[in-house]
Amino acid sequence: MRAMSHRRMNPWAGLLALLLGTAWGQVSESTSPERSVDPGLDNAPVLQQLTPGLALVLQIDGRSVRLADARLLLVPRDKRVSTEGETLRLVARTAGREVGAARLPDARVNVQEGRGLVVLRQRVITGYLPVTTRPDELEVWLPGRGASTRLDLRPALEWSCRGSAASPLCRPGGEVAP
Repeated sequence: MRAMSHRRMNPWAGLLALLLGTAWGQVSESTSPERSVDPGLDNAPVLQQLTPGLALVLQIDGRSVRLADARLLLVPRDKRVSTEGETLRLVARTAGREVGAARLPDARVNVQEGRGLVVLRQRVITGYLPVTTRPDELEVWLPGRGASTRLDLRPALEWSCRGSAASPLCRPGGEVAP
């Protein structure tokens, strides 16, 4: 008996596979004619769901709150937040007048395998809130703490407006048209 180091394929099998593959696998391709789309109309459904707002990143260490980043962007109009668990309360102000408010979930209490319930001292919270005017201050209430922390937004938002002068909140007066 002769040992074979490799199997040889039947040449007819390769030809048969080629013929069957081309008979069953013919693909035709077509495209619709090119036409220009008005960007305003193309984006209208998305833009109707957005409003000028403040996107932010907060770093929390115990009772200390620090503004890591803040940008003026288009944000969703509808701000649904789970009311389960703990939340941060945020109020944006311009010259002491409230121009926006939101609640953001805070994952301060965490369940860890092998450790059980753990209270996180350090965490990062990201979120957004719609605003009617360019804010200059953000007031933050942490869960379980009566006192609030006030953060100056002006330096971060001035930097943000340098890169996106088209935002209605970056224009002189910083008001959103009704």
